[in-house]
Amino acid sequence: MADYLRQHRDIYIPQVKEPRYFISEIISEISEEDPQKEYIKETSTLTGAEYYRLFQDKACYKFRGEASVHYLYYYESVIPKIKEELGDIHIIMILRHPVHRAISNYFYNKRERCSFEDALANEATRKAKKYNCFWFYKELGFYYRQMKAYIDSFSNVKVLLYDRFQSDPQDTCNEVFRFLGLKTVPVERGNRVNVTKIPRSKAVKCLLEIEKKAILAKKLAMKIAGDRLRDQKKKWFIRPDHNHIDKEQYNKLIDQYLGDINKVESELNCDLSCWKKHKC
Repeated sequence: MADYLRQHRDIYIPQVKEPRYFISEIISEISEEDPQKEYIKETSTLTGAEYYRLFQDKACYKFRGEASVHYLYYYESVIPKIKEELGDIHIIMILRHPVHRAISNYFYNKRERCSFEDALANEATRKAKKYNCFWFYKELGFYYRQMKAYIDSFSNVKVLLYDRFQSDPQDTCNEVFRFLGLKTVPVERGNRVNVTKIPRSKAVKCLLEIEKKAILAKKLAMKIAGDRLRDQKKKWFIRPDHNHIDKEQYNKLIDQYLGDINKVESELNCDLSCWKKHKC
């Protein structure tokens, strides 16, 4: 969504997609045991001077924004800070099927070493140790309280559904442009960003492990057959979906989310029956 909105002449979004400035205190408290700590610190904009420099000399735009996904989960800390520093601004959020989101999150997390089931069982321990929320695959999907807090705190909140956005990004962007009071414009659908992919098979996974260790061989292969090799490697990966976890585990998660889904459905006055379906 950030990439699409950036195409509108009245909207400025910096290339630093997730500054995470409004959770800077939380970032400073992330456990040393969290394998993502250094990455998050290095890729975040942690001081006010750095943050506002991202938007410096951009007053000619009607809207300036950023897209830090951690803000939804850490709403209790983020909302008061946003209101204090920025006031009653426009808020846009996209909600995805909670189980599909958890699965995608798990496979996207390259530093994860547990099975999906073990990772879910480890959530409470990781939370107690102050891991960042990207490790809370299940808990992040309980959207109602997070979403409602923003709706109750800001005058202009737009909640979108991920599936609709993926199927028709132009129509969804038009909805956002109207929400912002802007003229609708065509958006160019480029390559999808942040796409989760996993090795197609155990054999491919083994090859990739060997490749990591054989740095010189990899450089030589890329020099000899660069483009051809890159094209071939694309076929080694597939996008994970609900078929990559056990049916019983999937249905168990659906049951755990059901009450929250009903609340979201009622609040948004929309049909989320597709989120409630068990896997047969």
